[in-house]
Amino acid sequence: MTTELIESAIRELETYNKQGESYTDATGRYGWRNPVRADTGDLLRVLTISANPARVLEIGAGHGLSTLYLASGLANHKTCIIDTIEFDPGVAESTQQRMNDCKAPVSVHTGDALDVIGTLSGHYDLIFFDAQKGC
Repeated sequence: MTTELIESAIRELETYNKQGESYTDATGRYGWRNPVRADTGDLLRVLTISANPARVLEIGAGHGLSTLYLASGLANHKTCIIDTIEFDPGVAESTQQRMNDCKAPVSVHTGDALDVIGTLSGHYDLIFFDAQKGC
C-alpha cells in the first residue's frame, strides 16, 4: 500500500461533486450515492488508526472515497484487508481499479449488501455502513 498514491486518489475524489448522485438500476431500484465530507474522512482515518483492525468491512463503497480514508489509516498495518460492497457494477469496477492503482488492500464486492454479506466469512474488527438504507 502506497500512502502517497492513496492521498493523491483522495485529493482527486475530493474534487467530485459533494451534492451526490442518484442512480436507477436495470430493475428500477433507486438509490443515492453521496460522498463523505473531508472532515468525516479524517474521522474515518482516526477511527481506523485507533482500532488497528485486521479486517474492515465497508457497506457502500461508491467511488471509494470513504474506502481510501479507511485505507489511509492503515499505513502502519501491513496485513489489514478491507472488503467493501458496491451495488452498481460499473461503479464497483472503477472503484476496484482505483484501489488497485493505489495498491490499497481492498476487495470490492459487487451486489446487494444483503446478498454479498452472506458470501463473506470470518470476523471483522471494524464495520462502516454507508450504503443506501431501504425501508
